[in-house]
Amino acid sequence: MSIFNFFKRKKKTSNPPSVSVQKPEITPVPFPENAEIEILYMHYCGMAMGSHYILKKTDKGTFMKISSNSPDSYEMTMDREGRQTTEERYSEYADIVKDCEIAKSVKLCDDSATKQIKELAEKYGALGFNGEFHVPTPKGMLDGGDSYTFFMKLSDGTAIEMSGYNSYPEGYSKFSAEVQKIFYDIVKPQDCECL
Repeated sequence: MSIFNFFKRKKKTSNPPSVSVQKPEITPVPFPENAEIEILYMHYCGMAMGSHYILKKTDKGTFMKISSNSPDSYEMTMDREGRQTTEERYSEYADIVKDCEIAKSVKLCDDSATKQIKELAEKYGALGFNGEFHVPTPKGMLDGGDSYTFFMKLSDGTAIEMSGYNSYPEGYSKFSAEVQKIFYDIVKPQDCECL
């Protein structure tokens, strides 16, 4: 045996124990019986301002709208105390593209899209998305982080309102991404010169 081999250290061959990370499970939450989505509003803002996604059932039909403008960034109907009501703040003018908007609104020919969104909302537990979810921006981080708003009203009067900053409830990211895909497939904003 050479003297060099004698002084070589044995390499460790054992691997450290594996650590299993368990993610919280998404709990499906069914809608109240016969309840349907009347209003849906979603908005995300990160390093760039995201679009506003609005779905609203009106007397003229159900409309889906993708807009670069917040619904409350232009004239709104006011309640008796002069404040915007929650529903108006998130869904007013869903069926109209105003002069100040970069947007596209589409009247739905059937209820298949709202049924798909309802199924996703039940699958990802959207009825439990109420509240505020905030985590401060880490010290030294130049980017302020991500913020979002979510509002949904059902035909039985149930209303879900949520906002967050750098923190999401379990299931919301997947739900939001799948709902946005439905909007884009129907509204097709790329066909509109203004978007």
